[in-house]
Amino acid sequence: MINCREILSVISIKSLYIVLKMQKTLFILSTLILLPSKVFADQPRDWQLGFQDAASQSMYEIVSFHNSILLPIIIAISVFVLFLMAYACFRFRESRNPNPSKTTHNVAIEVLWTLIPCLILIVMAVPSFKILYSQDTIPKADVTIKAIGYQWYWGYEYPDENIIFDSYMIEDKDLLPGQPRLLAVDNEVIVPVNKVVKVLITANDVLHAWALPAFGVKRDAMPGRVNETWFKADRVGTFYGQCSELCGIKHAFMPITVKVVTDEEYQEWLEEAKIKFAKISNKAEVKELAASNWISTTCRDIQTAIIKTCAYNNRFALKCAFGESYNELYPGTIYSPPSYDAHFPSAIMSS
Repeated sequence: MINCREILSVISIKSLYIVLKMQKTLFILSTLILLPSKVFADQPRDWQLGFQDAASQSMYEIVSFHNSILLPIIIAISVFVLFLMAYACFRFRESRNPNPSKTTHNVAIEVLWTLIPCLILIVMAVPSFKILYSQDTIPKADVTIKAIGYQWYWGYEYPDENIIFDSYMIEDKDLLPGQPRLLAVDNEVIVPVNKVVKVLITANDVLHAWALPAFGVKRDAMPGRVNETWFKADRVGTFYGQCSELCGIKHAFMPITVKVVTDEEYQEWLEEAKIKFAKISNKAEVKELAASNWISTTCRDIQTAIIKTCAYNNRFALKCAFGESYNELYPGTIYSPPSYDAHFPSAIMSS
């Protein structure tokens, strides 16, 4: 008859010794492997292992939870199971045990393999609940941004500043030196450092997800529903993310770029953005802006003037200009509006 207690004691001592030896080795190896990721802290790199460098308190907590609790537990369990399988294959092989044990159960072992996983889950659950609670408890916001997912780009609004713009990925042929492929955008989200930024997230068509790894942020963008999240960047820099919900053929071409700047730089950007990305709220404003600039006698010139005045990123203004409201703005003009395309204004602007 096999003594189960003896087997457990031998396995426990040997596995503990192996875990302690391997944990030191794995720590050294992981440090060497993850060290290059510090060089490219704020954007993903090919063959990268580990997280991007944290830039918010929430992400610091996530990284600490992973490195201090999850990783040691995963390593310990993996090593223990591997050792147990190797020991069982060697100790109970056919040549040493021609007559296999008829043991059907053991109360002590069954109690242990029930209690130990429960304790492990409790150790993992308590700090994870704390992190989840801090992520869902949004403090008073200094800046509020609305992110809207489209196929396949992001639209942004600063409701308190009357600013609205779209953010498209820059094509490979248009990338400037230093801009990362598939991550750089034409219009970045600008936020001040050390300020609470509240993000309202929704979608216009299908499911998307607004994710920024360096801030520990990921929220689904769903049509007809507004989700909330927040972050507080603790250092300046440019941080990259991507849509993290499969949303169609160009899902991989929906990057997210957030540039964290100083308060002075943020105020300067606001002054420029209120002109460049001014939100047009009604048809009268569209007509007033069009009338105050480049008035021409041809419909083509009027169309160009409206585009240049309203900033082509303002979808509402363009719809007002090219939709059914055109005749209301300019009564008596016979004109067939062209089909609107998100990239059409860029061709006009270059002419």
